[in-house]
Amino acid sequence: MFKKIFCSIQLVICLFCACNSQSANIDNIMEKYSSADFSKLKNLSIYYRSKGHQSNTSIYFINTYKGECSPYIVEVSDTDKNIVKTDNHLVVSTCGKDFLSKKQIEIALKKYLEYSLCLVQVDKDGNVYLNPDKQEQPIYLRTVPNSTQVNLKFFKHYKDNWYVRK
Repeated sequence: MFKKIFCSIQLVICLFCACNSQSANIDNIMEKYSSADFSKLKNLSIYYRSKGHQSNTSIYFINTYKGECSPYIVEVSDTDKNIVKTDNHLVVSTCGKDFLSKKQIEIALKKYLEYSLCLVQVDKDGNVYLNPDKQEQPIYLRTVPNSTQVNLKFFKHYKDNWYVRK
C-alpha cells in the first residue's frame, strides 16, 4: 500500500515538474522575443527546411504571409550566413513571375537568421507567429495592438500580448 502511495506521489511530482518546465520554456521564448523587431519580415513567412545540397549549407523557404505562390528556395552558407543560391522555379511555375527581389530576400533572410527560430511568419499588421523548433504550424503568437488580421481561434491567451496554440 505504501509503495502505491509513494509511486503516485512521484508521478504527481513528475507531472508538476514537466508542466513547470514547459511554462518556463514558454516564458523564456516570450521574454526573448517580446521586444524583438520583426518589421523587416512584415507580410513574410520564412522557415528552415533542411540541410543544403552542399556541405555546410541550409535550405530556407521564403514566401509572403499566407501567400498563394510557392516559396523561394534559398540555400545559405552555415559558416558566414551568406546566400549561396536562390531558386525561384516554384515561384515562376505557380505565379508566372517573381514577387520578391533578391535584395528583399537577402534583407529578410539576414534578419530571420538573427532570431534562431525555425519558423517565423509576420502578417501585414505585424502580428508575429513563431515555432522555435519545427517546420510545423506556429505555436506562439505575439499580437500588436488594434490588429485586424489576427485569427485567435487556434490560440489561447497566455499573458500580455502572447498566445499559445490550443
